[in-house]
Amino acid sequence: MKAKHYIILCILALMGSACERTLDFVNTQEEQANDMTIDAIAVEGTPLKVYLSHAYPINKTPGVAYYDYKEQKFVKNDNTLDYQQNDYYRKNLIASANVEVKVNGQSFTMFWNDDSKCYTSDYVPKAGDHIEVAAITRPMGGGVVDFDASSGKVISEKVSPPQIAYAETTVPAKPKIEIVSHERVPENPYRYQGNLSFETDTVMRLTCRITDTAGEKYYRLRVRGVRYNKSSQTWEGDGWSSTAYYYYTMQDVYFSTDELFLDSRITANFGGWPAFFSNVFDNSLMQGRDYTFTVDSPMVPNGTTDEEIIEALWRDPEVMVELQAISKELYLYLKSVQIYQVSEKDAFSEPVQIYSNVQNGWGILGALSYDRHFVEYGD
Repeated sequence: MKAKHYIILCILALMGSACERTLDFVNTQEEQANDMTIDAIAVEGTPLKVYLSHAYPINKTPGVAYYDYKEQKFVKNDNTLDYQQNDYYRKNLIASANVEVKVNGQSFTMFWNDDSKCYTSDYVPKAGDHIEVAAITRPMGGGVVDFDASSGKVISEKVSPPQIAYAETTVPAKPKIEIVSHERVPENPYRYQGNLSFETDTVMRLTCRITDTAGEKYYRLRVRGVRYNKSSQTWEGDGWSSTAYYYYTMQDVYFSTDELFLDSRITANFGGWPAFFSNVFDNSLMQGRDYTFTVDSPMVPNGTTDEEIIEALWRDPEVMVELQAISKELYLYLKSVQIYQVSEKDAFSEPVQIYSNVQNGWGILGALSYDRHFVEYGD
């Protein structure tokens, strides 16, 4: 940057200018980001995490580079990705900001966590908490230089003012959902739904009831098929030892004809979901009363044809039913994402702006609490 100042001064001296000038300067060696992006969801009972990144214009977004096989510069000794050496993450992540969180008027300082690549603290959200997040950083290169062109002397250098992004939300009260009844349906009516082929003939049909309360409420319903499976085998000296883990092969893909999930803006199917279906909804149909509905969840396939492994499964497949009470900001964000997903490939659709509640920046600060239940297919 000093070399750049020197060149400017020499040029003005040759022009014979005797006036004092103020010029903007930028670091042209770096791609320039416009604003900060705050991404944080305050989950009741879970320590708060705040993710910060740069927001780039689409034509300036750094390219993704996961691994350089020639130089092997993105992998640590433990074979995990070295974010600080990866050019994509280095230009996107903001690890040197001051992040302050105010909860019901009490301040908490967030600290950068290098393992999770976000800002963390000991604060654990609870229902009713009003949360404010402020992130303070300086632009990537930039400021002004005051100098006397006749003498070629710099009078002063001023750094650009910091960028301050701000957002707020309130953690909703914990919702209540109960599973009234459930049954296994042997013939899967959704076997070839949309662009997904559910390789199973079994569906879990669940009748659920939401206990709604008065006032404006927003919800998201997640119904997931879960299966535990043997993922690997290692020799322990006296025999083989298997490691078990669970995975979701059909995350949130379920079906219902109830009008609770009807959204006329979702005009096409996406990711296995049918058209006009949304798992994000408000309580306008409930209006403070209990509401009962039915959903169908296809069973998760085995993921293997090895009969020995199938017999070794130590737990029956399950269905997870989770009702989330979400803040209005998170509701508007999720709705805009769903509408964008089905409209981005439609040349005749209107442009969709992803909702953001971050002032002087982008992103979302939302909050949720949840009620979760599991039902085994073996029941």
